[in-house]
Amino acid sequence: MANSILPLIDIYPVSESGFEGTGYLHSIIESADDYADFIAYRRSHGGIQEAVADELSLAKSYKQCKRQMLYLKDVPSINKYRNDPENCCLDAVEKELRNNGQQLSQGQKLFHGGIFPLTDINGEPILDTEFVLSKPLSTSFCSMIAASNADTHHSRHLWIITISESCKLPAYVFSNASNQALGYELEVLLGTGAKVKCLNVRENIYFDVLEVIVT
Repeated sequence: MANSILPLIDIYPVSESGFEGTGYLHSIIESADDYADFIAYRRSHGGIQEAVADELSLAKSYKQCKRQMLYLKDVPSINKYRNDPENCCLDAVEKELRNNGQQLSQGQKLFHGGIFPLTDINGEPILDTEFVLSKPLSTSFCSMIAASNADTHHSRHLWIITISESCKLPAYVFSNASNQALGYELEVLLGTGAKVKCLNVRENIYFDVLEVIVT
């Protein structure tokens, strides 16, 4: 079980110099949902990705979350999952998460890119139906990273995740330190057994934004 509840990380609003003229109506990213819509419309934007990363680095709540995590050398299976998820022992990952992970706060917003596990014959997400994941769920504070993962999996599904009050899953918040090869991914790993439910789909140009709740 997770040992404690991590502080809520909310870095919004986020602004970025040179935002004007992007073709998007907002001059400021007001929320995580706004960020998902922005990337769904634009596909990518290095400037806002950098601004989000900078705001996250400055957030006291994010710094506290990182302080509560063990060093990667002390959770080798979690580290293996981060770098080579196809060739790691999921049981070992789950054991490390249960023993060392922490619970995320209610209302925490995260992003994930990839095909939603419940779809109809047209490939559209089935709404208001819960599905239990049988593997850890890799998420990010960066919508653009999630969108890139969606591209990798040949999917238009960009998830905007909200952690519910009843979610007791252990989580590991990876560091964004510059000496970590994948620090730019701003990753948060959730334990096996996440119950996901898609509440709504917002269609856009490059991606469809899925409003997903995790319990």
